[in-house]
Amino acid sequence: MSKGIPERAQVVIIGGGIIGASVAYHLTKRGISDVLVLEQGQLTGGTTWHAAGLVSQLKSTYSLTKLATYSARLFEDLEAETGQATGYRKPGSISVAADIERWEELKRGISMASTVGVEIREIEMDELREFWPLVKTDDLVGALYIPDDGKDAGSLDVRVRANSKVLEILSSSLPSHISSDADSLIREMFPIRLILEN
Repeated sequence: MSKGIPERAQVVIIGGGIIGASVAYHLTKRGISDVLVLEQGQLTGGTTWHAAGLVSQLKSTYSLTKLATYSARLFEDLEAETGQATGYRKPGSISVAADIERWEELKRGISMASTVGVEIREIEMDELREFWPLVKTDDLVGALYIPDDGKDAGSLDVRVRANSKVLEILSSSLPSHISSDADSLIREMFPIRLILEN
């Protein structure tokens, strides 16, 4: 591997977490090929690394819900796009309300999310117990179910994947789950020139 940071790049992204990787992915999808990602530690080694990986679509605003819905569909399509298993799955999610105010908020969310195309519905307490047999329902006011909410397996494949190739990876600190034997595979899979500085 070469050493040193290139003097020039068309786009420089600071941070190799999920946001930086996503920006790089979308830029390459739009045809920008000279993308440089600068990461001070390990790729996806910060907060991205220990995130729960939940991909929920119901958010507090229309714009955030629309963005979350796009993200859920993107995660779902990555395996077909790349030919690589991502581990993404859709177990769905349940939200519950223990008071009337929270239930009103969730019902507004149902109305708003359905305008974005999110499959979402109220469920009765009996159905909630079918999903989650250990739940205590006597103090709940309502519940909703979103069948297409997902879970990222936390794989590097899901976080940093796209159509073009890495030009360089400059680092002595690739994530520990990537062996040195994987270097050529990484160069084939990743869309960006990754610069990882210690």
